[in-house]
Amino acid sequence: MAEGDLVRRITSTTGDGIDSTTNSVNELGNAVDETARKASEADSLFNSYTMTIGGVSLATVAAVTSMRAFVDFAGGQSQALVDIAEHAELASMSTKEARLSM
Repeated sequence: MAEGDLVRRITSTTGDGIDSTTNSVNELGNAVDETARKASEADSLFNSYTMTIGGVSLATVAAVTSMRAFVDFAGGQSQALVDIAEHAELASMSTKEARLSM
């Protein structure tokens, strides 16, 4: 039952034959229904915004995590190259010879 129906039901059970009052009450009932509908739309819009903000936040966290993983990977590769160069220097070899001997 819509909110405006409550207003209409109360009026229809308390009096007969007063057209202007009945019309006024019907208009009031329609206004109550419209207000309830708009409130429902506003609530739905708020929920949509909340979900959008949550989705953007989740995407940001995922982007930061993947960037961190990439930086860790690149750092690991750089460290491997430094290790090869250091071992080659210790062994008095070229970097290419040291890499091939591993």
